[in-house]
Amino acid sequence: MIDEHDHLRLRSAEHIDPIWRLWEELPAQWRGPVLGPGIGNWASITENDWPQLDLSGLPDPFAAELAWMAHWQASDGTRVSVLAMAQLANMIRRAVTEGRGYAPSIRAMDYDAAAALQSWFYLSRGKRLPSPRGRGRVHALFGFARHALIAASHDGPWWQLDFWHPRCDARIPLTDREPVANYGCSPETSRCRGCGPR
Repeated sequence: MIDEHDHLRLRSAEHIDPIWRLWEELPAQWRGPVLGPGIGNWASITENDWPQLDLSGLPDPFAAELAWMAHWQASDGTRVSVLAMAQLANMIRRAVTEGRGYAPSIRAMDYDAAAALQSWFYLSRGKRLPSPRGRGRVHALFGFARHALIAASHDGPWWQLDFWHPRCDARIPLTDREPVANYGCSPETSRCRGCGPR
């Protein structure tokens, strides 16, 4: 992936998707297209004992987004959701091959769109719908890691986002009286309680 995106640097900075800035800031071994080899303690920071995460063959910007999310999970202290990320990557690859529509990025894809893609993926292979456990894996990807990706890709003030979570966005100020940064709120919630901008 390192050489694939050189053409993006030739455009003016205002036209570059922020994911490429985030991707370039990743340590080289986290940029892919295969994550795992060269990453220290890979087995201890990942779920399911998968030896690697293959992000090759994905359309832009999916591989960069998944690589960033994997690195964020490892940095956050949660285990990297290798199985869920591999499944999402396979779903997108199959959608490309079969001409099925999908969101242009993980940032633009919500859980409902991912669940619909997952159902189609299973049915297109002649299988039943995903189990609740399989759904849960994909659902987990659309939690903290995706919110952190959206926050990191947003160059404006944090309060312009639709979801605020201190764990996902270090720009959100916390006072000494705040609980641990593990609770989020939507703009509507904060306006009702008077803790956010009006």
